[in-house]
Amino acid sequence: MADHSLFVSFEGIDFSGKSTQSIRLVHWLQQQKIAHFLVREPGGTTISEKVRDILLSTSHVSMDAITEMLLFSAARSQVVVEEILPALKRGELVIADRFHDSTTAYQGFGRGISLDAIAHVHQLATHNLFPDVTFYFDIDYQETLRRRERVMRVTDRME
Repeated sequence: MADHSLFVSFEGIDFSGKSTQSIRLVHWLQQQKIAHFLVREPGGTTISEKVRDILLSTSHVSMDAITEMLLFSAARSQVVVEEILPALKRGELVIADRFHDSTTAYQGFGRGISLDAIAHVHQLATHNLFPDVTFYFDIDYQETLRRRERVMRVTDRME
């Protein structure tokens, strides 16, 4: 990896502002003419986007928690190999709108999967790549509901 490459992730619940801030950072990097790459999770590759469709589809409400965790991790592995590692090797700043911390929060604390098991899967799925810095957006849950209502977005399976 080039010495000036950096991997940054943005974490927080839906409507916490992480996507907005990711895009603001991208705009600033563009103005500064700094090489960068933005990726969302799950997604970012053909395979990862198909996994995203499965994970978010309301027709899969009976999905087992471990299946869910493994699908998120599989999508992450694909985007790491196809997009993130190559961008870092090119010396780009990589910005991830979510990464492994979301799995720890939602599938670990939320669904009750062993945090040790999740940590092991993280190592495999990320190919031992972890963000250099993570920005966590802590926001009142009621505020996220107000924000969701303002945009009238339909909820997906995860929400």
